[in-house]
Amino acid sequence: MAVFISHSFHNKPEFDNIVDALTLAEVPYWNPADVKPGCSLRDQLRQAVEQCSLCIFVATHRSLESSWCGAELCAFWGAVKPVIVYLADSSLA
Repeated sequence: MAVFISHSFHNKPEFDNIVDALTLAEVPYWNPADVKPGCSLRDQLRQAVEQCSLCIFVATHRSLESSWCGAELCAFWGAVKPVIVYLADSSLA
C-alpha cells in the first residue's frame, strides 16, 4: 500500500514527520522529489493517485488555501480512495 501525502510545501516539517513514521513502518509513499522536470505535473500527480491506496491530508491553513491540495483531495475522492486527515494546525476546528 503506497501513501500519498497531500500538503502545502510550507508545511515541510509536518510532511517530514509523516515520512519518518511511514519509513519506520516500511510503508512506501509517493515522494514529490521524484517529480520529473519538463513532464506534465498534472499527469504525474494523476499517476501517483492511481498508484497510491491512501491519501494523508496535512490540514493547515496553508493546505486549505492551496488549489493543488484541493485538487489532490478531489482526485482521491473521485477515485474512491480513503483520505486520512492529519490536523497539523491546532487552530483549525
